[in-house]
Amino acid sequence: MTSADVEGIEARVHGPVLGEDSRVAQVLRRRYLTPPSPLPYNLSTHTLYGKIKHYGSWGFIRSQVKILFDGTRGGFFIEAGALDGERLSNTLWLEQELGWSGLLIEPSPYNYNELVNKRRKAWISNTCLSPNPYPEEQVIVSLSRKFRKEMEVERLLHDFRGSSHLLGVTLNTHIYDPIFENSDKAYSVVQCFPLVSYLLALNVTTVDFLSLDIQGAERAVLMSIPWQRVNIRVIVAEIVFHESFDKEFVEYMSTKGYKLIYFRGEDYVFVRESDPVIGRVKVIAIYIDGPLDQSTNSSRQTK
Repeated sequence: MTSADVEGIEARVHGPVLGEDSRVAQVLRRRYLTPPSPLPYNLSTHTLYGKIKHYGSWGFIRSQVKILFDGTRGGFFIEAGALDGERLSNTLWLEQELGWSGLLIEPSPYNYNELVNKRRKAWISNTCLSPNPYPEEQVIVSLSRKFRKEMEVERLLHDFRGSSHLLGVTLNTHIYDPIFENSDKAYSVVQCFPLVSYLLALNVTTVDFLSLDIQGAERAVLMSIPWQRVNIRVIVAEIVFHESFDKEFVEYMSTKGYKLIYFRGEDYVFVRESDPVIGRVKVIAIYIDGPLDQSTNSSRQTK
């Protein structure tokens, strides 16, 4: 690639140029990816942080992923919405316990600075996954809790920075609306790339585990993937557009060859139907024609 080519494509990554363009991948790797840290981890030793860093759906997701990948070493993950790389991380244990490598994507400037300091053994990127099949600039709305007098544990537990989102994304749910209303907001421009661009930049052909928690952009990101070119084995996505089970989303994933194996709250766990790890699944989540009644834990045992 000549210097003129570089300058031209760098100007065009603001959109639109196809994410599968090899020149986009080269710009992404050179300007927007930071390699794994060679230094020891710098994880928090804060007592309160240690007590609350795993809450909500973290335990549920970890248990399902552990069933699928327990003992599987050397895999590759992508976690979009990585926060600080430790709190609520769906991938840190894969890195530490099973020696996996991967990519952590975090668009929030504050969270990304914290992520850098954790010294994860994965690639990191202060960008976002594009909801379209081309790279583009977006505005990220970074949320922080409005000042109020409260105990430290309450402040840490209710930190809203994890709810930062792309401008224009609407969740329409009681789960997050109060958070948005009770947050201070800061705005910044972030460069976004399609998922396939990251894979080309890292020369990765298979993603063993994809974790998507990007506050309302999950469906659009998945629908923009060129599935014929991308091999993703297991996907965990938080979908909060709906107050109940999103049957339409599950049916779309089924057309792409993915089987829903677990559902809880807003979290959906999919496995590629042709992947051998699906044989490790002992409980298959099912749904009826209408909202899933979680109180009855609608599921069946497989033989």
